[in-house]
Amino acid sequence: MTMTYDEVQPDTRVICHSRGGLKGTVLRKFMGGKDKAEQLVYIAFDEGGPAHNTPEQLSPINEPAPEPKLSRAYKGSSSFWIGGHEYEVFNTTGVGDVRGYWACIRRSHDGTAHTNEAYIVSGADSRKAAFELALEKLKVRKIVKILPRRYMQVTVPKDERDDYAYPSVRVDGWVAAWHTDGYVIVFENGRERGMVWADRPIEAKIIGRDGREHAIDGEFRHLEAGVLAVYVHHMKARVRRAVDVELLPVIVTELPDDEDHAPLLVDPAAARVVRAADVADGDTVLASFPDYGKREGMLRSDYFNDQYEAHPMPYDPTHGCGSCATMADHEGEVVNLGDDNPWEVCDPHAADALLLVVPARRI
Repeated sequence: MTMTYDEVQPDTRVICHSRGGLKGTVLRKFMGGKDKAEQLVYIAFDEGGPAHNTPEQLSPINEPAPEPKLSRAYKGSSSFWIGGHEYEVFNTTGVGDVRGYWACIRRSHDGTAHTNEAYIVSGADSRKAAFELALEKLKVRKIVKILPRRYMQVTVPKDERDDYAYPSVRVDGWVAAWHTDGYVIVFENGRERGMVWADRPIEAKIIGRDGREHAIDGEFRHLEAGVLAVYVHHMKARVRRAVDVELLPVIVTELPDDEDHAPLLVDPAAARVVRAADVADGDTVLASFPDYGKREGMLRSDYFNDQYEAHPMPYDPTHGCGSCATMADHEGEVVNLGDDNPWEVCDPHAADALLLVVPARRI
């Protein structure tokens, strides 16, 4: 099976048919050749060194890529590849191995000048220390994309500064974006998951299931470490909750065929049992698993009269909708799935309550 340009990704293993089946690791892909019209892939082959090929000459290999390695120094400079970019490690004094002046910068292959954002490490004691620290930070950036730092512009009108200060993120996946006040907000699919303050000492907080900020204990060596802590916290919590849900004895019944229940407009085969705290914006809610429906120790699905899309919002027990007050005495966390539903009132649930939903984003 040959590959297309979109299928080729940096730091993956491939086999090249035009080179007798040589194996290699993809370093970079780019549009090159005349008029930048040719799809090219730059590969570090296991035998023979790096070379260019085209996607249709390659097939993927299901094996991990080797760890990036620092090249031998040439005129005081060494380099390595990760994430589709080449990075240079050098001594900023230009006069040799002076401790405390080692840096790492992302190399430009299009002739553009380096900016401050291109510097990954500065002021390291040695070449080895600069490389190891840069690699540590860049591995985080492969997981969470960290956008360039933003500053308040003097040209922004005073009445627009609050809106300008907050980063606008409209892309899927994990992204960290700078608030102009000097801290980073970590997003997942456009939803806030935590914050990291870049001042010393670096501090990190997560946005909990209750919508509140909770500090993450620990010392963070750099901004990327704080961002990774936010990501890891949410991933571990998600795995724990998923395991708990899988072990719960539940029975998902079919939708009752009667006039009290509207016909489903979604594919029931795509439905998943999740905790209320894990319902995402846009998920279609179908049923709950109330204790009163338990039979022989098994929770059974109880379908709502009509399906509805969840749009989670903060829970306020004093809200005058008449629905929020029903959970005011609940001792645990409560989440509100929004008021955009057939009943036009808030939809509060215990955070650990089980619901049957069709995810807006298929896994």
